[in-house]
Amino acid sequence: MNDRQPRRAAVRVAGPSLAEFREHLLDTAPQSPALENFMLRAVVKVIDSYSADHAAVEAPRSSVPGGDTLGRMNLQPLARTYRNAQRSQSGRLDPLLDKLAADFELADIRTLRLAAEAAVAATPRAIKAARARGMKAPQIADELGLTPSRVYQVLRELDADK
Repeated sequence: MNDRQPRRAAVRVAGPSLAEFREHLLDTAPQSPALENFMLRAVVKVIDSYSADHAAVEAPRSSVPGGDTLGRMNLQPLARTYRNAQRSQSGRLDPLLDKLAADFELADIRTLRLAAEAAVAATPRAIKAARARGMKAPQIADELGLTPSRVYQVLRELDADK
């Protein structure tokens, strides 16, 4: 490249982010044979180490015009970021919580807390509906982020209430 040739701008190819790839690996690992599961979890540790070494802790930025941090488009990345920080051994949770506390208005936190309570209260009904649609307990557990034993427990409690 000589001085007269313009530099090309870097082109970003659309695709999953590193965090999304990490989540995919974690979602795939429990369904894999033992050796493959071990290897997938080892790759996740490498990703966590890389992320801790190369990325500052940030709460997800709003992608909605006007900065609606409570919109679904922002809640999913927020949940993923929080879960990743919880699982990380690199001390990323406290800085993330400090950032969230600074970014959210008290009314936002109240709204989120009430929405979380509503989601928890609706969970048994969602489990029942999913089971009625033919979903198996392990699949329901995977989608809800619960253990299969918890899903079976909820189903037993619902059957006992009949």
